Amino acid sequence: MDDNSLVEQLSAVYDGGNSFVFNGIEYELKYNLKTVEVIEEASGGVSVVSSIVFKKGMLSIQELTIWGGNALYCDGVRLSPKKGIPLIKEWMQEVGYTTAVSLITVTLVRDCDCLFQGM
Repeated sequence: MDDNSLVEQLSAVYDGGNSFVFNGIEYELKYNLKTVEVIEEASGGVSVVSSIVFKKGMLSIQELTIWGGNALYCDGVRLSPKKGIPLIKEWMQEVGYTTAVSLITVTLVRDCDCLFQGM
């Protein structure tokens, strides 16, 4: 599988941008390699690449909230995981798991495409 097919598969469910509105406030997800390192450390060393590829993007609730909560911005300012993680969990309960996990995984794959080259 190449990186384009992975994005296409994930985008089949979610093909929006990297932002969402929750409780009248716009939030944005942004990933880079440092954010991925923080997420992997917070997830007990589990690789984001293996979680996306082997689980076909279907993260656990814990992974979903850690991945989203560590990459969440509001008005251009990164939220702390202490604020971001519970916000992502509450948002996921409102919009549904599939929408939330799709936004998070598609955004991560798009922002950190170097991790998925050659697949």
